[in-house]
Amino acid sequence: MATRHLSGPAFGFAVGVPTTLIGIVFVVFLYLAYQRAKETRSWLPRPCVIEKSEIQWAKTTPHSPIRYRADIRYRYRLGDQSHTSTRIKRVDGSSADRKTVEQVIRNYPPGSIHTCFVDPQNASFAILEHATIAPIYTIWFPCLFILGGLGIIIGGTRSRSTQRNS
Repeated sequence: MATRHLSGPAFGFAVGVPTTLIGIVFVVFLYLAYQRAKETRSWLPRPCVIEKSEIQWAKTTPHSPIRYRADIRYRYRLGDQSHTSTRIKRVDGSSADRKTVEQVIRNYPPGSIHTCFVDPQNASFAILEHATIAPIYTIWFPCLFILGGLGIIIGGTRSRSTQRNS
């Protein structure tokens, strides 16, 4: 009884296409993260005064761990208008580590003056810190998946054509 093995072009496509697609998805994700982080570097720097700097905590459910977040409010001027913002980064999140949030709070005590970055398209949207541009430095890794997937596809196709010529 003959057994069928997944080989040649079928194997190349079955393994190579998903591998390539996974690589493409991660390259796009990392590139978009880099673009978002780079965009804020062109925003308008403005002096701002920290008005409030506290730690907030919450539990999603009675049995979930406590999550902490920095609750910071600051005031800045753009033109002749005064604005307030509460964002540290473009996307703020919480942390299970209270010490991490305490460090953020120590960096922004009430009454201190810092530079915030204001979105020129939306004067009421400002941040205190830029996101990292590190995604662009790691984009090479998913590119290996793209190359590997394409190599599997080509290798599967070539092995079948080589077998036919023998």
